[in-house]
Amino acid sequence: MQRKSIPSLLILLILLYSICDANIEYEKKLIDGINHTFNFQFEKAKRIFIDLSKQNDNDARSYVYLANIYVIQYLSDKREKDFSRFEYYSTKAIQTAESALKKKWNNKTALYSLASINGYRTLVFLLAKKYIDGVWAAKKCLGYTDDLLELDKNHSDAYLWKGLFDFALSQIPSSAKYVLKIAGIEGNFISGIRGLQRASSEGVLTNPEAKYFLSQIYSSFLNDNHSAEKYLVDLVQLFPKNILFKYSLASVKIKLGKMEDADELLDEVLQSNNYSFRNVFNLSYFLKGDCAYYRNQFDQAKPYYSKFIDQYSGEDFKPSAYLRLGISHELTNQKTNAKYFYRMVIDCKGETEDDLYSKKLARDYLNNDIPANQTQIILAKNYFQSKNYELMKNVLQSNSSFEMKNHLNYFLGRIDYELNDFNNAIKNFNKVRYTENSFDNWLAPYSKYYIALSQYVMNRKAEAMRILKSVEDHSDYDFEKQLETWMKSLAFLIDGGPI
Repeated sequence: MQRKSIPSLLILLILLYSICDANIEYEKKLIDGINHTFNFQFEKAKRIFIDLSKQNDNDARSYVYLANIYVIQYLSDKREKDFSRFEYYSTKAIQTAESALKKKWNNKTALYSLASINGYRTLVFLLAKKYIDGVWAAKKCLGYTDDLLELDKNHSDAYLWKGLFDFALSQIPSSAKYVLKIAGIEGNFISGIRGLQRASSEGVLTNPEAKYFLSQIYSSFLNDNHSAEKYLVDLVQLFPKNILFKYSLASVKIKLGKMEDADELLDEVLQSNNYSFRNVFNLSYFLKGDCAYYRNQFDQAKPYYSKFIDQYSGEDFKPSAYLRLGISHELTNQKTNAKYFYRMVIDCKGETEDDLYSKKLARDYLNNDIPANQTQIILAKNYFQSKNYELMKNVLQSNSSFEMKNHLNYFLGRIDYELNDFNNAIKNFNKVRYTENSFDNWLAPYSKYYIALSQYVMNRKAEAMRILKSVEDHSDYDFEKQLETWMKSLAFLIDGGPI
């Protein structure tokens, strides 16, 4: 009897090892497919995921990541065919995962698949302006994520969607929070960012997405472009063919004043000839124009802004492009052309805050040309943006008017802040004066924000919150929504940070 059991045991061990090897190989192929997706090698990724769907018809992840290919394509250019293919694979993923859950209620792979596909459905539905569908998809995503984390609190990939939606839902305006109450969901700013950080550092399948979402949060909400840059540098190194990551990194580099780095990245985007992502491709012309414009190289900026205007199908950003094109012509002694472009600014429908500010300037320049002090301020702002600080100081110190002193003190404060000299930064920001009729009425509230941010960095939280609340004394200034976003994020950090 004992001798007969040995072959049976060997057969059992061989079977167990075979199953283990098959699972390892499946997981490896899944990760390869995800890596090809984020390297914008979509055909290779599709072949891998379709092959995996045939290998294991109980694992919905192959359909989840097939659907994600069309999420990426739809988010870029909103083509209806991409939405339809997403819907097809999304349905397949849900059917497969729900079937697996019926067989085994605690199937973690099925729960992860349902959380992920509903996360993607939320993004696509919201972009397609199907808001009710988006809210309910988010509720399902969070429900499945909670079920998964209840089974396994160390399932790091589950924290992608929990983190993203905790963060996103914390940004819902108070006036709209009744919708979340009806749906039975809520957000938390700090835990949202911490969840994304965990997915970015420990996640196996979700690492690229978590890093990208974090880069956008740090840049747009936390006013921390240095942290955004680190995440995007990692992504560009890992996925050198992904033009969205390169474009996003170029945008952050421009905010950091690294124009040459941005120029190189944008050249790589434009040389890729990846016309599948038309909007990313065309927006790169806009940023190429900015790289030249912020270095006061106005003749070099003109053709890039013109190409963007000619080829971009959207309305947003066009007023800003037309204004910079007009300024570039006026400051190179082509005033007739400049007037034409100022009129185009006013006729455009773009509604970003930068666009609205551009329309305000265009109306003024169309009637009065650019006043001498405004020319100096334009040149000084550009010198600051491209980190030519001495030239900026020389321009602003050449005129003792109220506007010039205000700009000088603001930008000196910004320089001190960047150099971590927070006490001097506060001194300079405190010199910025507010008058209701000031053309650049944003300088005073933004100065107060940077004072509050400096106090927070120095761990003077009570003083930071006091200064932050004083910004509420200002209203109807340019770029108000952007500052409100930064202030809200800073208030969250003061109350619940650090992150």
